[in-house]
Amino acid sequence: MATRLLILLLLAAAALMAVEVYHGQVVKFGNLTVVYSVYEIPAVRVELNGCVYYVVRGHDPKIVDMWRRTQKELAVFHNFTERWQREFEFKTWPLIADELRSANYSGYLDFYYCCGPLVNRSLAERLSKSSRWVNRTVSLADAVNKTLRAAGLDVRGVYINVWQGFISVEAFTDPRRGLSQYVKVKGDLDSVFKAYKDLKLLAIINIKEAPAPSPYVVGLDLESVKEKLAGLKEAIFQAYRERGVDMNPIDVVTGIGAREGLYLVLIAPPNETDFLKALTEKSAKGLGACPNGSVVIFFKTGARELVGVSIPWHLAALEVVAIAAATSASVYVVKKKLTKPK
Repeated sequence: MATRLLILLLLAAAALMAVEVYHGQVVKFGNLTVVYSVYEIPAVRVELNGCVYYVVRGHDPKIVDMWRRTQKELAVFHNFTERWQREFEFKTWPLIADELRSANYSGYLDFYYCCGPLVNRSLAERLSKSSRWVNRTVSLADAVNKTLRAAGLDVRGVYINVWQGFISVEAFTDPRRGLSQYVKVKGDLDSVFKAYKDLKLLAIINIKEAPAPSPYVVGLDLESVKEKLAGLKEAIFQAYRERGVDMNPIDVVTGIGAREGLYLVLIAPPNETDFLKALTEKSAKGLGACPNGSVVIFFKTGARELVGVSIPWHLAALEVVAIAAATSASVYVVKKKLTKPK
């Protein structure tokens, strides 16, 4: 069961990673380097009978071209962060390690500071008391978190890695609002970062578009969620059958994102509007509510073969961790420890 869930999460996450459009900017404030990353879903807002869908037309050549450019830009981003982290490990980390050993610290060197089941505040407090670098980084994390929330962003994760010298913040907003939210909050964040320009740190600020929490997920236990998603899939199959489209079950993927919103990865029907109207009616009648706010990704072929796009499976695996962390406490992360010399 766990393996099957992981495969389904990976497939859904792969489709999601393949359809995001990346916008990145690197800004330096003295010793502090900031990477602003906006992950946009190139969706069109469609409202039918009171039900809102964010539709991504994966068969549109313009969208496919945007995805190809995004993968190149992401490769540049990851190369940059890896180089920065290697330099930090070589030049700055030994100084922090000496500081921690002087304080008689031994234990893990990375932790989630906020938000969700992986948070380890006790570890953060121990490290903060043992290292001025960690203390300043935690202070910065608090200021960034407060600034993002004040701007209306949904902060779902703040991760701090001591031995590689970076902080990663995951902040979410609704589809079609990522770039405007970035413009809105960047000035306030710049003011925060200027106060920490003496700190040798890489701060990665991820602003991601994602569907808001779904009525099929929020407040329900796991079995109820499974029943809702099974009912939704049946409504999808019915809508296809009535339009003369024979579907393979693997070509219909329903995924839950980090905000507990729904992603539907489907084959493009002959008439998109007609299909979504039918889905709205059938789901409202059979499930008590339509899949309001869902992101619907239409491809010419199934989710396993995204035409014109090479799936970034390594990034999809990271997305699975983010999704699982938002929905379950049973997540294991590979961590590094500082041990006392024998």
